Amino acid sequence: MHSFLQIGHEHTASLAALINLEATGSGRGAGAQEMPEEAAIHIAPETLDTLASVISHDLNSPLSAVIGYADLLLEGYTEPLTPSQREYVQTIRENAQRVLTLITLLSDAIKMARGKLIPELQPIEIHQILKQAAREIAEYLEARKQRFCIQEDESVTVLVDLQRMQRVLTLLLRFIAQHIPMGQEIFIDVIPPTADEDMVTIMVRADVSAVSEMGEAVQRRSSTPLQLIIAQAFLKMHGGQLRWTPSERASEIVVIKLPANPELLAAS
Repeated sequence: MHSFLQIGHEHTASLAALINLEATGSGRGAGAQEMPEEAAIHIAPETLDTLASVISHDLNSPLSAVIGYADLLLEGYTEPLTPSQREYVQTIRENAQRVLTLITLLSDAIKMARGKLIPELQPIEIHQILKQAAREIAEYLEARKQRFCIQEDESVTVLVDLQRMQRVLTLLLRFIAQHIPMGQEIFIDVIPPTADEDMVTIMVRADVSAVSEMGEAVQRRSSTPLQLIIAQAFLKMHGGQLRWTPSERASEIVVIKLPANPELLAAS
């Protein structure tokens, strides 16, 4: 199976280019990811600024209103809800919140590509981020009878923007849970940096047959999932990378690499 940037059609590759390349109006920015020639696009800086503004305001505001009204209904502001009504409203709220997170991250990715938003890097224990991401989607995992098993052999710190990386990993783990068969245990291994590589590796894996089924399901989509495009963009902006790996013969789902905390490297 190919890496995720090779999955999907031209319009998706263009979106990947949009949030992975620094727009200059006449060419690629420094350090831009190479894309296939037919997917290359050149976007004027003011166009990106307008898009970021539209995403932030014209899409963010109505979704925030949907979430707010859903909260009022769940709190019984008008009248108590029946169990089935409560379930429907909770579904509405959950999906609106998920889309709002996507919109916020997409807007931030565009601003970072334009140099208008600088990641606030700080050393963070990676298990802290992973555990919080699993807690954020606990109800969803319970409904699907799934469980994330996070390896905790040793403390490993990475250098990341905590708030945004938390959102990205939560988004990514939920995407994995959504597409892997129900009832699965999903394992997360954290591999410390070595003498040959100053990156922390996070490997997400599951049963081989489940991973194969998941890979086929994602491959059948008409376009690359936005969640993967956004995750790749943020990891690159942190100096990291994401490799989407499902295949018929391996248990790996995704491999993430993040810069290790310099103090961790010095200690080793």
